[in-house]
Amino acid sequence: MSMVAKTKRNNLKSKKNVTKVAFIQYQLKIRGYTQRDIAKSLAISEQAVSMAIYGQSKIPRVDEWLYENLGLEIAS
Repeated sequence: MSMVAKTKRNNLKSKKNVTKVAFIQYQLKIRGYTQRDIAKSLAISEQAVSMAIYGQSKIPRVDEWLYENLGLEIAS
């Protein structure tokens, strides 16, 4: 794969991630939740929640919380 094709693919993936994160943050806000609420509920750090939402780490419990409380299914 050429360097240009890889760059375009990475840019598209990055745009999708930004859109996903913005949507999750919006859904949390309109329902009155914060990342701190998720962290307290799951007994994990706020940083871990943030990393999961931003796709920097995979934490199934965060995905489950988002599904159970917001009805959001997070695709990998």
